[in-house]
Amino acid sequence: MVVSAVLDPAVLEASRFEDSGYATQARLFLRGIAQNGFLLVDPERRLHNAVAEQLRALPTKHGQRIQILWEECCKTSKHVMRCDRQRFGALGNVPIGDVARHCGRRCSVDAIISTESEEPNVESIRAYDESPFEATRCAFLAGSGRLDRMPRPQVNELLVRAIRFAKWLRFYDKQIGKGGDNLDDFRKGLEHILALWQEHRHFIDGPPGDVTIYTCEAGSSPQENSRAMEKVRNEILAPLRSKFGKFGFRICLELKQLRNKAERELTHPRYLQAQGTIVLFERGFDFVRRDNKGFRCTTLKLDPKAEDILREYRALPGSTY
Repeated sequence: MVVSAVLDPAVLEASRFEDSGYATQARLFLRGIAQNGFLLVDPERRLHNAVAEQLRALPTKHGQRIQILWEECCKTSKHVMRCDRQRFGALGNVPIGDVARHCGRRCSVDAIISTESEEPNVESIRAYDESPFEATRCAFLAGSGRLDRMPRPQVNELLVRAIRFAKWLRFYDKQIGKGGDNLDDFRKGLEHILALWQEHRHFIDGPPGDVTIYTCEAGSSPQENSRAMEKVRNEILAPLRSKFGKFGFRICLELKQLRNKAERELTHPRYLQAQGTIVLFERGFDFVRRDNKGFRCTTLKLDPKAEDILREYRALPGSTY
């Protein structure tokens, strides 16, 4: 799903761009982060500021294109995140390269991107296109494959990568609002994801934030909608709040009206959304087998271009049920 890295600002020193192909490697790294990666910086933003300073010193030939990619990563803080202050701990006035390595270790990132690959978990920008980090990123971008044919730990790793750096989660699945006989299946899927979030979430300095379930009315009659929502509240909302409320999770449900065919089509795909991450759940959130021994036949795929769809979904008129 998503990879994480820390960038040593020395990578962007102007003199290094005199080497043939160096700028291409730097652009490839930042373009990949903008697609499916997180770049971690220290809580005081020393790394962020040092990178910005190096970018300002680059000649126009290289600096303009790399600056655009950096701004894309930083847009609305989607792909550049400050390390949790409590997790980062105390660090004195040390060289900026040491800040990068400390941040990488404390945040347990996939790689620290530096000028040379001189120690474990540090990869050189000079051969970035051949690095294990880039290979992993590309593999995650391609999609998950069938979950029913994957070991449980492998599926869990994909999910953790999608939600680990989230401060809020949004689930979109209009089938939940129908209040059918399989609400337990949806609850199991949501529970599975929330349990992984509670165990692996990066931000321990304060509560993780809100969990919102977006779904749609069951049908056209008031009686049908009322009955369905009562079931959803009793069989999904109440158990989730009981189980995860003690961890600071604020779980709510947004029920939407569907007034025409276009809105029914808009809400057909099922998504999990977090900061910088949108994952298409091919069959929805009833993806955990009823015997809890694995997962159903479905796939997961990053779909960042669905942001407009989800914005329209959230803007649909709310229901009174």
